[in-house]
Amino acid sequence: MEHFISSAFTTPSQSVPPYSEPGDVDFNKVLEQALTAAYNIIEPQRIIIRCDRLPVLQGNQPHFDKLFDHIMQLVLSEPSAGNRQFLYVRCEEEEMDKEDLPVLGHNKTYIIQFHSNIILDAYWQIAYQPVLSDCEQIAKTYGGSFTYTQLNSGSLFTLRLAGKPL
Repeated sequence: MEHFISSAFTTPSQSVPPYSEPGDVDFNKVLEQALTAAYNIIEPQRIIIRCDRLPVLQGNQPHFDKLFDHIMQLVLSEPSAGNRQFLYVRCEEEEMDKEDLPVLGHNKTYIIQFHSNIILDAYWQIAYQPVLSDCEQIAKTYGGSFTYTQLNSGSLFTLRLAGKPL
């Protein structure tokens, strides 16, 4: 199942798409496209999805397309045996510290969290290290970060991006 899921998404560990002129990127549409790609491989009735409204930020569309494809690959990689999988995409907006404003030119930090009931084990972390590295690299390109945490109730993938609302 793992190889089958991986093959439908952008290939991990390929270099990040080249930087091009930034444009307005609607993260709602980016997530929708990533989920559409996922639905080509999984049964949509197998997963319950809840999603907050996501921001529109400036950036490189291919970077964010690849990032969200990778995140869906991570979230859908290890389905729960006998359970319906869930994905809750939560978005928070925070004011940036004043000392960061002149350097970054942004006034907000967006925290997008992907909470799922998948359980990560040591093998998972090794197998998906190239995908995790790609996610971290893309987030850093935009002054952000990408982390994952194992919780009692599943896993939490957190994407932090600097930006200003459009």
